[in-house]
Order: sequence, then C-alpha cells, then structure tokens
Amino acid sequence: MPARPDLGPQPRLGYVASPIERAAGCRGDDAALKQYSEHALAGGYVIGGELVALRPAGMSCEPLFSPAQARALGAVRESVFLGLLSDAPRFGSASTRMPSIN
Repeated sequence: MPARPDLGPQPRLGYVASPIERAAGCRGDDAALKQYSEHALAGGYVIGGELVALRPAGMSCEPLFSPAQARALGAVRESVFLGLLSDAPRFGSASTRMPSIN
C-alpha cells in the first residue's frame, strides 16, 4: 500500500471557534424552540440566496436582527435554531428574497 500523502494540517471546522453553544439537544424540542423564539434576547441572521442581510448600526453594519426586524424583511422560507450565545437564543433564517434595507 502506498504511503499516505502529506496534505498538511487538517482544516478547522467553521463552527469550532464560534462562541455560540450549539445546544443541539434542543433542536427537536418544539416547546424549547418556541420558548427560545419568544426570549427577550432572541436574535437571528437573515440570508437571501448567498447574501447575508445587514442593517445600519451607526458607522457600520450589523448582521443580527431581532425576531420582529427579521419578520419585517419578508417571507421566511426556512429557519434553524443555531444555539445560545450567553443564554441569548440565535436563529438563522433563509428569506425568499434578499431585502433592501435603507
């Protein structure tokens, strides 16, 4: 058997260094997800196609939307619970279209 080629170091997985606790055990718990979606600190990231929606925040832009802000952007095709960021629930949503925010 030929020697295995040296391909260098293994790539890091995208979520390994994320501060979001995945809380994967809650993803199948409808009651927990409902509670998380209504949490005062809940927030989400909205994606349309391959673009991340951003909202103005002072001199920069912010990717985090409150649930009400995210709903105001338009129809949500799909939503996923990402996990908890210091007890604040985080969701990702796919929009049917990329909104224009001014």
